[in-house]
Amino acid sequence: MGKVYGGYSIDKGKKNIVSIYDEDTQIAQITKPLTVIENLDIYFLHIKEDFASLIPVLSFFTVYYDYRKYNNAGEFTKNSVEISVNYSYDKNNSKYNPNWIAEEFGQQTLDELNAFLDNLEAEGRDQAKRIGKLVALSFLIIILIALIILFIVFILL
Repeated sequence: MGKVYGGYSIDKGKKNIVSIYDEDTQIAQITKPLTVIENLDIYFLHIKEDFASLIPVLSFFTVYYDYRKYNNAGEFTKNSVEISVNYSYDKNNSKYNPNWIAEEFGQQTLDELNAFLDNLEAEGRDQAKRIGKLVALSFLIIILIALIILFIVFILL
């Protein structure tokens, strides 16, 4: 409809945030946890009720943004976890209001989002430990097989 909205992306620790603006007023926020399990990215869209008509546009933008920034096209993974902590330091940092969700949707909404992020990170760490144990067990089995083969070769010689 000929309207241009601004978006500013920043990394803040365990999450990536895109703040969406109508001129100087923030109207939406897209939050992506930087912990990714099984190559599945999660996004949260918080948008002011007056701008609900933009949900399809922002949903499409989120898919496009994911493709451009976090593209894992054609990648198949099983038992994978990626835990990242990033911070961006640029002109966009001044555009970010860490209290915007609490101000617009209530402190409980922000607390629930942060609890989800913390739980996702804990789940990712648990899965990373399981993967580490599987890898260690695999190496142990390979070493044992190699030792058995060496032992058999020395006995036959």
